[in-house]
Amino acid sequence: MRSGFAMPGDLARKARFKEVRLVFLPFYVVTAHAVTDYEGFFTRTGQPKEVKDTITRDYQWTILGRRSTQFPEREYKIPLSGKASFDLSLVQGEFLNAELDEADAEEKARADIEFNQTYLAKEKVDQTTESKTEVDVKDCEFLHAPVWFIEYEYNKKVYHVVMDGSTGDVIKGDIPVEGSTLFWIWIVAIMVIILGLVVLLL
Repeated sequence: MRSGFAMPGDLARKARFKEVRLVFLPFYVVTAHAVTDYEGFFTRTGQPKEVKDTITRDYQWTILGRRSTQFPEREYKIPLSGKASFDLSLVQGEFLNAELDEADAEEKARADIEFNQTYLAKEKVDQTTESKTEVDVKDCEFLHAPVWFIEYEYNKKVYHVVMDGSTGDVIKGDIPVEGSTLFWIWIVAIMVIILGLVVLLL
């Protein structure tokens, strides 16, 4: 809370923790190789240009092994270097079993990776005429990882943080906008844009 230019200067002093939970969540880490062949037209410059290309990517895709829990999977890169043999007696906090099996995880990973490949292709063409993606799953590893779910109050408003229990890194967190430096940067930027438009119109 004391680091980052976007943080309000008094956040660490004024914030009050309302709830702090440590949860061991089930994950599948799917290693895959994806190839997308696509064709289309690049039109944003005003002069249509035909594009035919291939996108090749290797993935380590994180899949939460639960059906109902909302979790920022894309923001979370599990630190596999910190793996250890599982010992339930050492677990402090909540422990959740998986609701998805390995086949479910692989199917979801394939769909997510194909969607991501299509998104990458759409960054290069404005109109897609043909697209084909092949996803080759190399490995699927099951593990549990510790995650902190934190709820805090600042200036009478409640915010949430999800933090990696292994590294201490923030996976996803709410920042109070009204008191942050980033808020004032945006205000100044908008004022500069408006002033520039006024000058152009005059």
